Amino acid sequence: MYGLGWFDQPYRGHELIHHGGNIDGFSAMVAFLPDDDVGIVLLSNRNGTPLPMALTFSIFDRLLGFDEIDWNGRFKLVWSQLESAQDESEGLEEINRKKDTKPSHDLDAFVGDYSHPGYGKIAVTRNGDAIKVAFNGMSSDLEHWHFDVFRASEEPFDGLKLTFSNNVNGDIDKLSVALEQTVSAIEFEKDPPREMFERDFLEQFVGKYDLMGMAVTVELKGGHALAVTVPGQPRFDLEPFMGTEFKLKGADGASIRFIINNGEVTEAVFIQANGVFSAKRKV
Repeated sequence: MYGLGWFDQPYRGHELIHHGGNIDGFSAMVAFLPDDDVGIVLLSNRNGTPLPMALTFSIFDRLLGFDEIDWNGRFKLVWSQLESAQDESEGLEEINRKKDTKPSHDLDAFVGDYSHPGYGKIAVTRNGDAIKVAFNGMSSDLEHWHFDVFRASEEPFDGLKLTFSNNVNGDIDKLSVALEQTVSAIEFEKDPPREMFERDFLEQFVGKYDLMGMAVTVELKGGHALAVTVPGQPRFDLEPFMGTEFKLKGADGASIRFIINNGEVTEAVFIQANGVFSAKRKV
């Protein structure tokens, strides 16, 4: 029975109230026999282990004077059965794998930091000829599963799948991953590269551009941000997006992509819902 956040059940003729907990790298068990004035708290530095439960029952048996039961042996048997079932399920998982596919982009396109307002950041980096994921101080290599889906191959993420998706322009801009069994896959948005916030990087875009006869001005704002002014329109702050493309804050779906030729910024391309417009650099 479960009530008020506790499991309540009989244990060899005594009322047992308990609850365990698991998080990456740790397991815990709090249990007590209220009619016997006995309580136990057990902490383990390993995730997903039956050790706290086995020790709890063994200690209760000794304190109550019962014949001891080989709880370690019982839990070991159950654990081995679970591991066998898991190995079998991993083999069956191949049924859903699409063979002979490849990622839609080079691996470098998947690299970057991905953010969620509640879950924080997931970092994807290159690791030789593969990519690697890191989250909350833990990491794992990623193997290509199929299409734009990659599978973690190391604990504690072993078997976890990351699905990458792209925007309308074909840029990888999101990843989703099922971090919790009872929650739908969590979507993380790709952060702009860190260099897009650096003054040295931004300064190269500052100047005037000719947009169909109108003088468009791109200026540095506060040392670490850009803004653009088009005659007859309010000044728009530019939000880093990716590469040399910036979104116009407050103008949904609009962005500016700066074109670099031979190390020099020569053009600003305005991308809007009603079309794409070129503005050649003047100064």
